Amino acid sequence: MSGQQHGLLAIWHDIEPGAEAAFHDWHSREHLPERMAVPGFLRARRYEAVTGGPRYFNDYLVESRDVLTSPAYLERLNAPSSWTSRVVPSFRGVNRSVCRPVVSAGQGEGGLIATLRFAPEQLCDADGLAAMLPGLADGAAIPAVRLWQGDAGASLLETAETKLRAGGTGVAAWVLALEGQFSEDLETAIRDVLARMRANGMLEGEPQGAVYRLLMRLEAPGR
Repeated sequence: MSGQQHGLLAIWHDIEPGAEAAFHDWHSREHLPERMAVPGFLRARRYEAVTGGPRYFNDYLVESRDVLTSPAYLERLNAPSSWTSRVVPSFRGVNRSVCRPVVSAGQGEGGLIATLRFAPEQLCDADGLAAMLPGLADGAAIPAVRLWQGDAGASLLETAETKLRAGGTGVAAWVLALEGQFSEDLETAIRDVLARMRANGMLEGEPQGAVYRLLMRLEAPGR
């Protein structure tokens, strides 16, 4: 189990066809710097799917989950820029999950990340999964393994930015993330984890999973 008190905002989404270039430009030039200027934001990353979907995965590491309901962050969400107001309506199939860390194992990061999202009824034994995960982080093929628990209340805050998005917003109950260098290693590790979970009665149904490649990483000033 991890003793970290960090929080994570994890967002998966697609983009309306034809709006991809505008999304990349906005996300790199305005959105990420804007978020890193909010007190308590530490690191942001944008990924694109190699296998599976949705097409994009973005994660934001914060000092604690309280940052994601702080006045400074909510002020930003309730005063979207004109650029944000043009781009966010092109988002589709959004899952926005404010999470707390349960397991954080390994050292370093990989250029690829595999994510598995579990609905509340799918993960039957969270403690069993947590006990299994540290052994997966080997420092080479899988340098980092994370298990996060979603917080629906903090994830579904109604803001001006929320109202810009088309359709509803999903929340993951649990998120398993494995980082690596090669998609083959990640896909093998995910298959092994799911097989062991099923064999031990930890899993019902099929979680939503994908492998993503890193497009951009930004740290807060002074980090």
